[in-house]
Amino acid sequence: MTEGDGRELAWLLHYVQPLAELDSGHKRKAAIMELHGREVHDWRGKLVRLKRTTLYGYVKDYLEFGAAGLLRKKRADTGKKKVHVSRKWDNAVPFDDATKIAMSKALQLRIRGLWMDNQERSKVRSLAESYLQEQTAKLGYVPIGEAIFALSIDRIDQERVFLKAGRHRLDRKASEDSRWRQPRTTENLVPMEVVVGDVHYMNDPITMPTGRVVWPRMISFVDVATQRIFSVVVISEMGGSVRVIDMIQAYKAMVTDPSWGIPRTLYLDNGKENGFAPFMQDAARLAWEEPDGSSMRTLIFAQAYNAQAKAHVEARFAYVENHFYKHMEGWAGDNRHDPKVPALGKRHEPWSKGVEAFFEDFYGYERVDNTFKRDSGGIAGRSPEQRFQEFVDAGWAAVVAGEQGFNMAFSERKQVKLTRQQFRLENRFWSCDALKKYHGDYAMIYRPKYHKFNALVVEDTAGNFLGIAEPNEIVDYLDPKGIINSLAARKLYYEGLRELERQAPIVDGGKLLIERARKQPLARPNPPRGTVNVSLYAEPLLAITPRKATLADQVDQQEIARRAKEAEFEASLARQTETLRRLRSS
Repeated sequence: MTEGDGRELAWLLHYVQPLAELDSGHKRKAAIMELHGREVHDWRGKLVRLKRTTLYGYVKDYLEFGAAGLLRKKRADTGKKKVHVSRKWDNAVPFDDATKIAMSKALQLRIRGLWMDNQERSKVRSLAESYLQEQTAKLGYVPIGEAIFALSIDRIDQERVFLKAGRHRLDRKASEDSRWRQPRTTENLVPMEVVVGDVHYMNDPITMPTGRVVWPRMISFVDVATQRIFSVVVISEMGGSVRVIDMIQAYKAMVTDPSWGIPRTLYLDNGKENGFAPFMQDAARLAWEEPDGSSMRTLIFAQAYNAQAKAHVEARFAYVENHFYKHMEGWAGDNRHDPKVPALGKRHEPWSKGVEAFFEDFYGYERVDNTFKRDSGGIAGRSPEQRFQEFVDAGWAAVVAGEQGFNMAFSERKQVKLTRQQFRLENRFWSCDALKKYHGDYAMIYRPKYHKFNALVVEDTAGNFLGIAEPNEIVDYLDPKGIINSLAARKLYYEGLRELERQAPIVDGGKLLIERARKQPLARPNPPRGTVNVSLYAEPLLAITPRKATLADQVDQQEIARRAKEAEFEASLARQTETLRRLRSS
């Protein structure tokens, strides 16, 4: 008898034994009717209602068999697997249990491999059924029809977690996006302590004086503490991506502005346009040298597949585009292939008022954004400029150039959805090392019903213990503990994926699809009704060999284009500087 059986028996005896000891049927009936309909907690803590017929049955079993009669009867096959592959297949094939178990294991491995090959559910199911049919035939049994080889969706989805291991091999970015991230707060930052920079391709095409339509680029820096944004527009009629010199000029414009200055920490993407940053590191470090002679790190490159690291600047790009710059002439939206249109079949005309007027509107809307009050976030109820003014008034100036077991007894088991190896409960995110290795979509938690909690027991959906989840620790934005926790979580994430990979074979689902297609009969076409030929005498006239440009021609053309592009950008930057000066003096 297990411990649970003992608790159940003690609970039943508490009610049944006094009833059985009554010497009169009339007294027993009265006692049972008194208990009838009463709600009590059973041995599991679950609220149940006592019923007259149930109590009579317990009393009868107790009088006939004693205390042993109150225990529930268990099936002889308790704990044994009832179905190996599927009920239809198990009942149809003439194999013994050992063969069925081996077939079930082989089928499970094939399903895992197909999921890890990033196949769709329908293809996984179809190929798994074909595999089952082939293996059954190899064992010498060929049934009439294919109905017994049908597999349920539940059987297929039991191994769906291996899809994530395949995604990690084939789509690393999507896999990394689903990984747990270290939450951080910006409340303790001061202006220019952390600045995030990036390049954004604007959605407002401009018609140049030559008639050519170009798409401007916006180099922006966001001050994380105040949420202010500083931008420089790059308009190049000759096209091409943002160059290193463009980034250097934009950075120079920011660090020479007395409202901005040199950032203490500059966070950049790891794209090639940010290759200038290492050259600026020494100058920035000198400006932020500590009294003890140590220097703060002033440059951080985002790790690969780490789009969340640029959340501040990316969110601002989306905000200003969809709230302000969309009012500018020619705005086409984010999808260049399906732009916003004023009418069906008619596109917006590009900006036609000239570059100077474009700068006027662009910096005007940027000022609107910096002075617009926020409804939420770290500066809720204030605008970025108001938040910045608070720091200025405070003197800031820029530098230019053991209760788990007890609690479980009073907890309810609840299924939670996992997102990035964590779940949300009571407006907090919870995780633990075991969850950071676990790649299932759901987990079970034991949530205390009557008391507050800061730790929760977590199991997988099969009831296996995983660990103790605690609320995610929110660390200071520059706290080294943040990167330490992130690296440790990434290590656990990879370990979990490797464990999944070890449990599934490598299966080439595409090759299996091709092999199965080759076995299918193809339709045979009728003989051609006729043949059309082309005269051979004209074939030499169909090919024209172009003359290849010499190396000297290519070098001269590239030098002319480079000089023209640099002169164009310097003139554009001078116009922007003059526009900013006039706006601030007005």
